[in-house]
Amino acid sequence: MSDSENDLISRTIRFLNQQKEMYGEFQVVAATKSQKHESGSTRTESIPESAVSEVEETKEEYSSEAKKELSEAELIAQCSTLDELRTLCESAEALKTDLQGTNLVFGVGNPNADLMIVGEAPTLRDSASGKPFSDSRDLDDLLRDAGI
Repeated sequence: MSDSENDLISRTIRFLNQQKEMYGEFQVVAATKSQKHESGSTRTESIPESAVSEVEETKEEYSSEAKKELSEAELIAQCSTLDELRTLCESAEALKTDLQGTNLVFGVGNPNADLMIVGEAPTLRDSASGKPFSDSRDLDDLLRDAGI
């Protein structure tokens, strides 16, 4: 098989894998190809079994590549919303703690805000509620006095 044919098969398999990721499982059942002739008639011929096995081998190669685990940075980069990022953080083993009664404190508020305040570490009350600054009346008063 020539390099251009191998490239075409590789690109086709990559495309089909992308479609499967977006739309779910499907099955390709066509095992023949049709060619239109100048006379207007259609000629159908079977695809050789050797070509089918080559496609299957290449498919397995791409499938094993697709199953590689993504790094934490790649997983984070795939998140397009804060809700997706929160879900990722809640399931990340690296962020879990063995301290009893503590939870992830992700944050609250407008994701399009002009100002973001990041605390150093959540308090026990923050951890219990899952919301940052839950016991800081002073911060609320300071922000209100500043007109924020």
